[in-house]
Amino acid sequence: MSFITKTQRISPLVRQLFKAETSIRTFQTSFKRTSGAAFEPHTNLLSSRTSLRLPSCPEQVRFSSTVHENEPPSTDKKSTFTAGQKVFAAGALLSGLTYYAEEKLSQAEQEREVAQLLKYADEIIDQLVSEMPVGTLDYKAREHITGYLGRRWQHENLEGKRKFARGYLDFEESVKIANLGRSGPKVITLLQAFEAYVRCYHQIEKYTEGDLIISDPHLTMIPSFIGYRAHLIRDIAIYSPISDLPREFASLEKLESLKIQSRALYQFPPILGELPNLKILNLSNNKIEVIPDCISGLKNLEVLYLSDNSIHSLPDKIGDLPRLSSLSLSHNSLEKLPEGMNRLQELTYLDLAANHFSHFPSQIFGLKKLDLLNLSHNQIQRVPNDIETLPNLTALFLGFNQVMSISTRISVCQKLGHLSLRYNKLTSVESAIVNLPSLNCLVLDNNQLTEIPVELLSHKTLTRLAVGNNPINCVILFSFIQEFLTKKTATLSLPISLYVKMRDDIAALPEEQRSRITFDKEN
Repeated sequence: MSFITKTQRISPLVRQLFKAETSIRTFQTSFKRTSGAAFEPHTNLLSSRTSLRLPSCPEQVRFSSTVHENEPPSTDKKSTFTAGQKVFAAGALLSGLTYYAEEKLSQAEQEREVAQLLKYADEIIDQLVSEMPVGTLDYKAREHITGYLGRRWQHENLEGKRKFARGYLDFEESVKIANLGRSGPKVITLLQAFEAYVRCYHQIEKYTEGDLIISDPHLTMIPSFIGYRAHLIRDIAIYSPISDLPREFASLEKLESLKIQSRALYQFPPILGELPNLKILNLSNNKIEVIPDCISGLKNLEVLYLSDNSIHSLPDKIGDLPRLSSLSLSHNSLEKLPEGMNRLQELTYLDLAANHFSHFPSQIFGLKKLDLLNLSHNQIQRVPNDIETLPNLTALFLGFNQVMSISTRISVCQKLGHLSLRYNKLTSVESAIVNLPSLNCLVLDNNQLTEIPVELLSHKTLTRLAVGNNPINCVILFSFIQEFLTKKTATLSLPISLYVKMRDDIAALPEEQRSRITFDKEN
């Protein structure tokens, strides 16, 4: 498919541009030059707005890939050089499109259209670099693309004094582009992305084993060449600002672990549902809002981290992950869970902190293997009787809620060792909590407690207690502290503000007892 024909599919913006008067001559000339080894920059190509219009004839400009389905690209340094030349012409094209968007469209239209154009810029780069032969991505080839070409381009088109590092296009020294106005930075962005793409392409080519870590801040898409390493790659970590994955990702049948923390994913990539052996998936720190049904295709998934996104709903099919044992959904916008959650019978770890739950989510009751549950930083007001359906719970975090009451049925959770209830509205401590046989850490600071159960003094397994910042009389509290430290070898956690009030009394305690008092910073 020709470059222009492909471009026509983008949006009404491009169709409008096709109706405008065009300046074919500059583009014809520049693209003809890509067939030769020499590159003589056309000053007007990047410095004149009149030359940034689209050619009207689709047949005049073509990008044809030399990558074949069953073989890697051939070794040809000239092709590498040619691909580098093409990206500069592509930069001019994108500059013209984005300039039009800025000048002619409303703010809302601009945001939508420019986003489409920048996404298309990535497609251009993908097409260009697919022409680049594997064997030529060495230092000399990179020098051709980002060194010689870059310096010539800068010399012809950039204002001011510049410092050129050998083999590197110094973009930070070259942000002023003659006569391009606001569209100039987008050309720079495209060229930065191209250079990052070349580096990533080279990185994948050299990959043999271990973790494949992709972290270039200018990389906005993964090279399709990644498919040629499908038989080797098992672990990938991506920190670059990519917004999608190439179709070739589906060929990574041996991939077991994938981390994408790009802050640029706005949707769950559907291609991930086609990775049958994936065991660990981490998409934290992105901008995903909805998880699609295709997630049910990950039948071997054991760990799923989706924290720090904008997720407001989960599909019922999330329950079709039979091996899932760890699920993190903290710092999202969830108000409820799907009924399918109770089918995750292998789940041992569930983090739902910092969401919008106003009730204890009933969909998790009955998860017999659940070991750790984090519901802190929500708006939960009570812990219901159904807590007894989580018999293997060892850690429960309910801090920073609005909890006023806890069901006595919590006593069924005989393995519960860590219970955090800080920053709630409790006025008393249920005996069911005090008598939990495995309790070793109880956090009750910043509530409305007026007394502390004396039964805690004789609790056999309790090793850490936090009771600061409650409306308890200081004399009564210090008396409890003395007795607690005398009868037990446990650690007592107090807020710094309480230490200020009781400094002299605490200083009078035996050194061994003082050593078991920790002072926490107050949130």
